[in-house]
Amino acid sequence: MGTIYTTRYKTSDGKEFDWEAKAKAWQAHLDGDKGAWDRWLDSQKTPTQHEQDKTLDIHNQIVRYYNAGDWNGLINAYETDKTTSGINASPPRRFLYLIAKAIRDSEYEKAFEVTCFGKPTSGYMSRYNDVDKKFFYLLFDEAKKAWERKQGRAITDSELTQLYINNLEKEIVNDMKMGYKTGNGTPSYIATVECWEKQTGRQMSKEDEIRIAGKTFLKRGLFGKRK
Repeated sequence: MGTIYTTRYKTSDGKEFDWEAKAKAWQAHLDGDKGAWDRWLDSQKTPTQHEQDKTLDIHNQIVRYYNAGDWNGLINAYETDKTTSGINASPPRRFLYLIAKAIRDSEYEKAFEVTCFGKPTSGYMSRYNDVDKKFFYLLFDEAKKAWERKQGRAITDSELTQLYINNLEKEIVNDMKMGYKTGNGTPSYIATVECWEKQTGRQMSKEDEIRIAGKTFLKRGLFGKRK
């Protein structure tokens, strides 16, 4: 059988390339056009890779704003970000955004929600690495400070608990309205009810259900016992 030869393109430094365009880009780099090679590499990326690069660039920009204490720059970068690709960047840029909003604007509501009002379960925290956890609690601290600046006094633990309970009740109503379910088909509001019961220290009653949602929604047996 005969030998098959492929065309190879050699540059002045002795490198050989299969593609002419690639060889020309490298040669241009050698000849002084330092951006030629990066432009060629960039041209080979898929739209998804371009989107991920852009997302990572914005994340890094937000981190730089955070490190500089430039809350205006950070908030503007986050709010004008149009990228959609998710990235596993740490810490989550949403944490940094909410920290900036708490410091600059004394906005604490969303920060409290994201940090479970400082009372997250171990299961909830298992999604975060050590760096994320550090900023999680930093965000909670800034939310507390923002609340206290607005109210002019320190917040008590019982007040935090009540705020959390109120928020859980809103979540229950929203989950029912949207019909959200877990992976095994269980209504997602069931887990929220369990969290509510942990915070209140008692089982949710029919009266609670009606007050929260305007109707009963938990399955009960003949004598009203929860199933």
